[in-house]
Amino acid sequence: MITQDKAYQIISEINDVAHRDASSEWELADALEEEGKSEEAEDQRDLASEEQQDCFNDEFYKLTQDTQDAIMHYARTDEDFGEEFVQWSGIDIGVEE
Repeated sequence: MITQDKAYQIISEINDVAHRDASSEWELADALEEEGKSEEAEDQRDLASEEQQDCFNDEFYKLTQDTQDAIMHYARTDEDFGEEFVQWSGIDIGVEE
């Protein structure tokens, strides 16, 4: 099994890719905010976040099953790791017993 540090490196890189893929949506949210359209900007941020999460998940599920399993193990057993993983992926990690 990969180390927790390697697992974190993988999900961090996936999140960076996902953020770049959703960058136009994030930029539109910033532009709306600058125009004083706070409510529209917040809605746009929600859309950008969803797009980023979708991109993250697409990349996550391209990983080998062993790597996915290791990442899920660390997400379930390390609170900080799990919080970031859930924030970036939206995946319900459940509780490891």
